[in-house]
Amino acid sequence: MYSELKRTCKICNYTKCLSSFYSEGRDSRKGHRCKECILKRCKAVYSENKEAIKAQRKQYRDNNPEKMRDARYKADFNISLAEYNEMVAQQSNKCAICEQYETTFNRVGSVMKLAVDHNHTTGVVRGLLCKRCNITIGTVEEDTELLNKMVNYINKFKK
Repeated sequence: MYSELKRTCKICNYTKCLSSFYSEGRDSRKGHRCKECILKRCKAVYSENKEAIKAQRKQYRDNNPEKMRDARYKADFNISLAEYNEMVAQQSNKCAICEQYETTFNRVGSVMKLAVDHNHTTGVVRGLLCKRCNITIGTVEEDTELLNKMVNYINKFKK
């Protein structure tokens, strides 16, 4: 039984525990090359072909902007691009706070997408905000007491 928990890497010839090997295929069998050897090979291939790989990755990003946005939303906020688009439709493409359309332009001259607002402690998505409202909430660090003081201050000097 103990020998079943180990495998010899076909590259370095070291016998290592199975957790040192990646699963291959659909049946979760362990491969015959250890993670360390695979990583060394990947680094070598990348260093030998760095510019070509960078160009290929850039081309993929440029050709698949929707996939890239979907991946970013999933990684950052645990929502899909479809869920984001549903939120945009529910909010009529307006900010959840000021109820205005986004007017800020990005670096390529397009109107920016609404920002995903989320609780930084729990990660729960609250809604979509324009840049101005999103920056304001971030600047006051979601401190409602500070926001109330700001409102009182502004109202104190209103004519």
